[in-house]
Amino acid sequence: MRYAITYRLLHPAYLPSISSTEIVAYTHAELERKLVKVVGKWKDQGYKVRVTQVKQASAL
Repeated sequence: MRYAITYRLLHPAYLPSISSTEIVAYTHAELERKLVKVVGKWKDQGYKVRVTQVKQASAL
C-alpha cells in the first residue's frame, strides 16, 4: 500500500515548512519503521519534525 505522509519541519535558523513524501509499506510495522527513518533523517540535521497526516494514497 502507498501512504502519503505530511510533516512540518521546524529549525531555529530557517522558516518553518511543510513537506510530504510517499511511503510504500505492506504492514503497519513496516510503515512505522520507514516513518522513524524519515523523521530521524531530519532530526539528524537539527530539525524538529511533527508528522501531521498519514493517509492511504490512491494508486496511479
